[in-house]
Amino acid sequence: MVEDDADLGEALVDLLRSLGHEARLARNAPSALRLLSPFHPDVLVVDIVLPVFDGNLVAEEVARRIPIGTPKVFAMTSRPELARASSFDGVFKKPFAVDDLLAALGGA
Repeated sequence: MVEDDADLGEALVDLLRSLGHEARLARNAPSALRLLSPFHPDVLVVDIVLPVFDGNLVAEEVARRIPIGTPKVFAMTSRPELARASSFDGVFKKPFAVDDLLAALGGA
């Protein structure tokens, strides 16, 4: 989970953990990319508007670093027009229903 809003990010990570998922939170793009070395997620949920550089670049870098077995990458944003469709497996428009997120994760 890459989300710069601490409350939202922590709530989503807590929810995912309570459902048995291994979840980690990065608050910005560089931190997210650092987590990729020891941790290879099946799914990545990325906010688009982030400090330093945006979620589009995170998705592109994930695809570059993990060419085989690339995780599914979903964007979450209040401005879906900012998400480059080719970089993501889906987009969640904030605010989104948690059930929609869980359904997407179930199919990942």
